[in-house]
Amino acid sequence: MIERLKKVDMTLVIILMATILVTRINAKTHNTYNMAMKIIQLNYSQDIVTCENSTGFIFEFYGCEDYYMNDIIICEMDSNGTKQITDDMIIDTIFSGFSLD
Repeated sequence: MIERLKKVDMTLVIILMATILVTRINAKTHNTYNMAMKIIQLNYSQDIVTCENSTGFIFEFYGCEDYYMNDIIICEMDSNGTKQITDDMIIDTIFSGFSLD
């Protein structure tokens, strides 16, 4: 019985180590960060939300149903492992407020 538990423990240790290694490899190649953006266009026919950050970069994502023009959203971004913002992707969004502009 004790030897059987040792095998289970060793298996769990191996799985844990593999998970840590994969997480570290992914962390080195893909960095995530948060960015505030303002919704500037809603295309209901194609279900596309267009948003702009404070420096003028434009991003799009799907899912118009919960948003309105001038909503402020926080986007979780994936850098794709590069320093350029032009290839970054939106992973997730959350409503943060609205603008009266």
